Amino acid sequence: MRVTRFVQAVLVLGIAVLIAACGGTSEPAHHDQAAAGQAPPSAEVVKHMHDHLAQVQQVQHAIVRGDLDGATTAARTFADHQELTGLPENVHGTIDEMRKAAQAVSAATTLEAAGDATGRMVAQCGTCHSAMGAKPTLQAPPTAPGGAAASVTAKMLEHQHAVDMLYQGLVLPSEQMWKQGSEALKASPLKADAFPADAKLSKDALDAQARTHEVAEKAAGAATPMARAEVYGDLIGGCASCHSLSGRVLGQGVPK
Repeated sequence: MRVTRFVQAVLVLGIAVLIAACGGTSEPAHHDQAAAGQAPPSAEVVKHMHDHLAQVQQVQHAIVRGDLDGATTAARTFADHQELTGLPENVHGTIDEMRKAAQAVSAATTLEAAGDATGRMVAQCGTCHSAMGAKPTLQAPPTAPGGAAASVTAKMLEHQHAVDMLYQGLVLPSEQMWKQGSEALKASPLKADAFPADAKLSKDALDAQARTHEVAEKAAGAATPMARAEVYGDLIGGCASCHSLSGRVLGQGVPK
């Protein structure tokens, strides 16, 4: 599909900010020994878990950009990641489920299916952190623009803020962050007059927006990690669907 230079520029910006939202930068995780009832993890385990998080972020980045090949390749790397000894017994099942989700991403033939499986990967990160008593420290979500700005760029920045909070709600995990993210997503719809008079593109983009806000309604009612994983997977798959209207992979890396 051909798109105007204006819309392509907006999509590039939108993907750039949402890539930041779906990944974030992790700092060394803190460990609550009393909460976990066990000794703090070794430096080797901490490094291994940081590697896991970085690989999950690579999968997410690719999906949001609309790069299915990149997502499946990154997920395959995660699934083939070397087993680590010394993990507490209560997280072995979680790590197995994380690897199964990565295998599902690597086998996906659509961005939507890859997004669903990635949501499960992220949720398992949070489950593992809870089981180990680990408390990762992530960058605070970028501040959303204030006022009544209605441009596509302003709304993409609002989406960035909302998706970042949902991500942190899953991966930390944090009940408060999840609720704030779902409310922020519901509050940032795009209107028809925000798009240029490119009838088909505008309609497709608005349809994608409508699906995004349907997901936001589901997010508010999702109370379990797996329910939230499904919501988050739908959300990033929807981001990819909207961004793919450009007919090319945009954002970081070489466009395809």
